[in-house]
Amino acid sequence: MNRHLILASIFTTLFANFPSSTHADHNPAWDRFDAAFGPYGNHKKAWFFKGNKFIKYDLKKQEAVYGPIPISDAFDGMTFIDGIDAAFSRENKAWFFKGNKFIKYDLDEKVADYGPIPISDAFEGMTFTDGVDAALSHGNKAWFFKGNKVITYDLDKKKADHGPLPIGRVFPEMKFTDGVDAAFDYGDGHARFFRGKKFIKYDLNEMKAAHPATPVSTAWKGVCKPQVISPPREGMKVKLPIKASRETATWTIDAQGGVTSAIRYTVGPGNGSKRYSTGLIVEFADGHIYTASATETIGRHLYETRRGTEENNNHNALPIDHLKDIRRVYVKYKVGPSGPGTIEEEIQEAKKWVKEADKIYKELKDTDLVRDAVTYSSGIGG
Repeated sequence: MNRHLILASIFTTLFANFPSSTHADHNPAWDRFDAAFGPYGNHKKAWFFKGNKFIKYDLKKQEAVYGPIPISDAFDGMTFIDGIDAAFSRENKAWFFKGNKFIKYDLDEKVADYGPIPISDAFEGMTFTDGVDAALSHGNKAWFFKGNKVITYDLDKKKADHGPLPIGRVFPEMKFTDGVDAAFDYGDGHARFFRGKKFIKYDLNEMKAAHPATPVSTAWKGVCKPQVISPPREGMKVKLPIKASRETATWTIDAQGGVTSAIRYTVGPGNGSKRYSTGLIVEFADGHIYTASATETIGRHLYETRRGTEENNNHNALPIDHLKDIRRVYVKYKVGPSGPGTIEEEIQEAKKWVKEADKIYKELKDTDLVRDAVTYSSGIGG
């Protein structure tokens, strides 16, 4: 086999296993979705799902925050990593449905509350026990869609109000009477219903269509032409401050090169303690690498759950004249019972792979194989 072809294969594998970078690259259009939910609380964001990936979308700026990225990269404890059928949110909780089961998820703590469990175990009077196509919540009501039927559910009473009924009977002027792929409450009293490559804006207070069926591509360009998180190219300008997160750990590099770590913790009652560890790896264009780590051991209270955030700004600063040369930023994360830490070992292992990838890149940078390998690793090539 040609030597460069072998190197390209190695290069592709290395980038496919890197933690998510903070920069973006082009990704094929999304013009239909499997599920969607949001916003909640003060978070004016929506989440769109397709296959095993999702996009986080800023409803105010009308642009993607990040994605598409794998569900498994951002939803800890979420076992539906190959995709979901439906989702809805209320306050700081989300419900994800796949087949005849669902998972209840804490959006603030970014952990699964429980599940997967059968739909029939938790939704009284819900006859769509084998699965749903879409879900929508508004106030204390939720609607579950299956084919051309819908069930109205009272979230406070935890039981079905009525249904299954034809979609057109429950939602007058709704053009998608044969079914709904995804839906969510925009937060302004209007819902967005998606079917195929079109969507409808619907007034949930007046229960009537507020806008005719419109192509998704004309109104959701930030989703239809998303940016995938992938390694940046050399020469790309760095925007400061840089914030990079993984699970409940966040690292910040400010405009002066200062480095701060923040670990958000939730420790249940009992004995002993819980250890949170995180590491930062910064790669520069000349191949140099900066690393830092932080570990917090939180003791358990016998009867109460402890929550909080521990910040550390005592990390060595980055040279201010080198900030423009930052190429990639990676975050490592570990959590578990108190005991010997291994985050430093993981950082060293990651450094090894970063250096190896850079070495291979330099050998391949003048060949067409580099473009093919990067395209594949960012998810564009399949």
